[in-house]
Amino acid sequence: SAVVNANPVIITSGSNSPVCVNNPLTFTGAATGTATPLSYSWAGPDTYGSTGQNPVISSATLDAGGTYTLMVTDANSCGDTVTTDVVVNALPAITVASNTSPVCADITFGLNSAATGSGAIGYSWTGPNSFSATDQSPSVSSAPLAAGGIYTVVATDANNCSAAATTMATVYSLPVNTSISSNTPVCEFQSLSLLTDVTGGTPSYTYSWTGPKGFVSADEDPLVTASATTLEEGTYSLTVTDANNCTATGANTTAVTVY
Repeated sequence: SAVVNANPVIITSGSNSPVCVNNPLTFTGAATGTATPLSYSWAGPDTYGSTGQNPVISSATLDAGGTYTLMVTDANSCGDTVTTDVVVNALPAITVASNTSPVCADITFGLNSAATGSGAIGYSWTGPNSFSATDQSPSVSSAPLAAGGIYTVVATDANNCSAAATTMATVYSLPVNTSISSNTPVCEFQSLSLLTDVTGGTPSYTYSWTGPKGFVSADEDPLVTASATTLEEGTYSLTVTDANNCTATGANTTAVTVY
């Protein structure tokens, strides 16, 4: 008499689709049959093939999207076949990741980003000094020196696929007027000089003194006059900028007395 063997029956065939490019693509297959052992064979796009029951493509490409076929064969060489469709979504493309630095410390700078992808794009920024923001193009307000460094933006599209890019921000340290003074008090007809001491920032420094009687000077320690009068008495102001065009902090005025 003839013997007719039953085919195995595939009870599970699927994947974790949809997935994003570069993410793992996992297949699941299960079957029942009386003639064991059962063997599994997967075939799909881009010449894919596997004899694993639950194989994994560790980093899916766009070419991995499409229809996959699972064949289960039992010990009698009887088989069952089923297909499953897989979707692999492209990543968003970040077209802009930049910033408006360099800036001097305590000045605000901006972060800029733009991306294309499926549907609405969400943005997430992280950076130095515990910075974080979800605006597309946020600002770093009154940036301290610690705000300089690498900022990362992650763009996520409607398929929950993400791409990242970085931009380097530079924050310059400020010079500091550690002292500003003069040889005051002086008597009339004596010489009158102004003195300053600047540290930090990036030398060389540029000096701009102003004072009574229309006094101006670009010297570090200028001679106001070799023969002072009471007209030279009053407040003298100093602005110091460094090679990065950052303005010095600290004291910037000194009072002069002429007897």
